[in-house]
Amino acid sequence: MKKGNILVVLFIFFVVSVANASSVGFLLIDPSPSSAALASGGIDNIHSNPACMYLMQKRAISFSHIEWFTDVRIEHVEGVYQTDKFGIGLGFTYLHMADIQGYDISGNPTSTFSVYDMVGLLSLSYYLGNVSIGLSGKLVQESLADVTANSGAADIGIMMKNMLPGLSCGLGVLNLGTGITYKEEKEDFPLAVKLLMHYTIPVYAYDIYMNMVKELDGNIIGGIGGEAHYFEMLTIRLGYSVSNEELAQDGLSGGLGVKFQERYKLDYAVIPFSEFEMLHYIGLSIEL
Repeated sequence: MKKGNILVVLFIFFVVSVANASSVGFLLIDPSPSSAALASGGIDNIHSNPACMYLMQKRAISFSHIEWFTDVRIEHVEGVYQTDKFGIGLGFTYLHMADIQGYDISGNPTSTFSVYDMVGLLSLSYYLGNVSIGLSGKLVQESLADVTANSGAADIGIMMKNMLPGLSCGLGVLNLGTGITYKEEKEDFPLAVKLLMHYTIPVYAYDIYMNMVKELDGNIIGGIGGEAHYFEMLTIRLGYSVSNEELAQDGLSGGLGVKFQERYKLDYAVIPFSEFEMLHYIGLSIEL
């Protein structure tokens, strides 16, 4: 059996054991506009799977801004550098909102306070033929007023390129860790297993993406998306997601990407969040 196939089999055994084992929910938010438009099935960021670096641009940096809901915003920056055998990536995500008015026990206004979550990420990837293995370490911080909590987590993943002509698949375990302790209360990380599939249709300039996320608490989220490329500069994306979670926002997502001056790409995504509210993503990536 080839080394690459042995690695795949061992990794699948590990994933199955984790999926049946046992939040800091923002760790599962997809920060990529292009991936979000595809129902979180994109392969253009190391947040979904550190082994995705294998399918990304060799050297690039990207920035994104997300207008979430009720004045919540997310900022994200990510960079990757690759050689023929290795890849390294850095990422930083910051979730924040406007200051909140405090009140005393009598209901009188006091000083305002801030709330934020952030995570720093370091990813390493190794390439063996058509197989990529990736590992990410995360530093997680949550803050509420004058209380701050810190912890660490990890992601591991594997990607196989061209399993069949045009078909690439990946499997990852996200948010391995002991959780985070907030004063005396411990909060578990949202441990999840994520499957990614990408198929490039021969001859035509179309790509199909599928993903499924199985969370430790039993939630299952799935999505399918497609993108069409025009004139080597315009990409139109559409996705649809479903979930067994009662409060999940199932349904359509969409977006577009525009490439200019060969090195720059501007991406936008929109996701209906409720009858009255939309989530907006915008991002810029630069090939170095």
